[in-house]
Amino acid sequence: MSRTEIPHPSVVYRLVRLVFHCGPPSQQKFWRIPIQQTQTERNKAVILEILTTAFSSKDFTALDRYLHSDYIQHNPFIPPAKAGLRKFIAELPDTTRYEPGAIIAEGDLVMVHGRYTGSDKPLLGVDIFHFEDGLVVEHWDVLQDEVAARDTVAGNPMFTNPQAGSADRQI
Repeated sequence: MSRTEIPHPSVVYRLVRLVFHCGPPSQQKFWRIPIQQTQTERNKAVILEILTTAFSSKDFTALDRYLHSDYIQHNPFIPPAKAGLRKFIAELPDTTRYEPGAIIAEGDLVMVHGRYTGSDKPLLGVDIFHFEDGLVVEHWDVLQDEVAARDTVAGNPMFTNPQAGSADRQI
């Protein structure tokens, strides 16, 4: 082979396999997923999926997939375990929606500031989730009624969505 010849693709493929000690593309996750999420990013995505699908459309697929069988619920109004949370959400009005705001994560904890709507008055909450082995094992929350910005002493809204930009910061 002269310097101007390009090696056949199969030669390149075998060389890559040799250098990286990997099998065929069908067995390599990195061939299908170009950017691998960190565990913290994955945990945040899991929580957003659970909250938005369960509360906004009563789709319990993510809840069933990502909540541990021994899930511990600390909210005093929600029955215990995964089944208790499922039942609680199922009994909410069909107009119930969840809107995520700021979300942070560190280690095995994820905290999200969100808005629950669909009842008489919007409810704001900070939900705290604890993960073990990729599953949610525990949940705490702090909830309060939302007060319109015009009715607050500071004149600022109680809820903003940093991902939405400044256009969505007034209620």
